[in-house]
Amino acid sequence: LPHKEMMHRLVGAVPFRSVLPYTRSRAILSLRAPSSLANTSRFVHPRLLSTQSSEEPDPNQKRNTENNKEDVKARNRSIGMWSFAAVIAALGLAYAAVPVYRLFCRATGYGGTVRTESSIGDNGNVSLSRGGAGDKGPRTAPLRPLTINFNADLSDHLPWRFKPMQHTLQIIPGEPALAFYQATNKSETAITGVATYNITPQKAGNYFVKVQCFCFDEQRLGPHESLPMPVLFYVDPAILDDPNLKDVNQLTLSYMFFRSEVQE
Repeated sequence: LPHKEMMHRLVGAVPFRSVLPYTRSRAILSLRAPSSLANTSRFVHPRLLSTQSSEEPDPNQKRNTENNKEDVKARNRSIGMWSFAAVIAALGLAYAAVPVYRLFCRATGYGGTVRTESSIGDNGNVSLSRGGAGDKGPRTAPLRPLTINFNADLSDHLPWRFKPMQHTLQIIPGEPALAFYQATNKSETAITGVATYNITPQKAGNYFVKVQCFCFDEQRLGPHESLPMPVLFYVDPAILDDPNLKDVNQLTLSYMFFRSEVQE
């Protein structure tokens, strides 16, 4: 009994407030502490859980990605084929444009290009009768002589010497005339060249008719070889009836040689 009384006195002497915080803190700690490591998922953010659960690829998404790759490859192949076809078509037009343009200029005299006409008869001889080649009917204007000037030029890539054998020639419209040029290869190797021509003034080009010449034909010269090149032509007498050419008394025939792209 004395001991019980003593205990009652000691317990009664301890204030209630000092005991309450201790018991409350122990209770709070017991509530906050996890019971096992298996429950740790309750403390992970929901977004992290959703990310972890979606790590496995979706079969539909993988199939769509493969289809997109195939579509891109097919589109690239189609673009490549169309581009190749466009390049081939452009090259074909480039090669075809040159002969077509030459034929057009020969027929119309456009750009000062002279017309081409054959005066070769059935017996194979060229008719050089006075006024026979270009005489196409009665003329209203009187005949007057014309002066033909001859000019020669060379490309910078062609090591030749090219010159006319005569600088001027007096002709009568409708009368065939013969002139000569000469080309000399100054190099140590054989070279092939091609000549183009035109007439000035350009408005008179349609009346300058070339019967035979060396233009547009490949001319191959050996080392230090020289070659005379004839030009047979006449001027159409209709030039005298053209009111736009009444003041024209001189024509200039110009040739220019280029190195041929195809060399043997």
